[in-house]
Amino acid sequence: MTPSPAFPGDRIAISATTSVTGGPARLLMASATVDFGDGSSTTASGSCTARLFVVHAYSHGGDFAVKVTAVTGCDPTIPVDLSAATATLHIYPAAPAAASRWPTCSTDQLHMSGVMRGAAAGSVDVLIRLQNLSASGCTLLGYPGLRLVSGTGRLLSTHTSHAIVAVNLLGPIIPHLVALSPHGYASFEVYSTDNPSGPTADEPYVNACPTSAGVRVVLPGTGQFGMAVVPLEACEGAVQVTPILPGPNGISP
Repeated sequence: MTPSPAFPGDRIAISATTSVTGGPARLLMASATVDFGDGSSTTASGSCTARLFVVHAYSHGGDFAVKVTAVTGCDPTIPVDLSAATATLHIYPAAPAAASRWPTCSTDQLHMSGVMRGAAAGSVDVLIRLQNLSASGCTLLGYPGLRLVSGTGRLLSTHTSHAIVAVNLLGPIIPHLVALSPHGYASFEVYSTDNPSGPTADEPYVNACPTSAGVRVVLPGTGQFGMAVVPLEACEGAVQVTPILPGPNGISP
């Protein structure tokens, strides 16, 4: 899916591909009909030389069951089984129209917290949640700034970059306006590696990948910052951050 995550109005490219049962061979499609799960569908023709793509824009947020309902294979002798040709697609809600008049969130409105999402194959994923504890709505747009903080409160060397592609997802991450109603949530994810490399690879692990006790979060569009307490081992201090997204669960709603 491109882009990912997606919002109402985004033109989403969804790829359709098949494989032959019991082997890695691909069965290319001459055409496929896709039901987008919102009451609309389309039939697209392929070239029999590459996977097939369909493009669709959803009008509102929600979870949609996307299903391939018919296929014409390029090899008519191979039967096509569509029993598992479905996937659930999450579309994030758009900010309400009234939110265009809301101010940018300030740190005195927000409570920041961190959750370790997991660590596997050298990658570390941390979720940062922002909750609006005030009685007024506010908005955020874009990528936050980030600085690793030691257990004694010392700012650690941090090299922050934008996560252009979400981990385990396809396509670019496009920032959208996020509205936080009173008591509402927004969130973003922080990716790092716990395998030292480069100039620090031969140093003791505690030097190459110091464990931070938390992160200083700088809100986009402001110079204001707050603190989220969560341990994070980031080798060479290198981290990637996603844009701020609606809800408490980042890119895994």
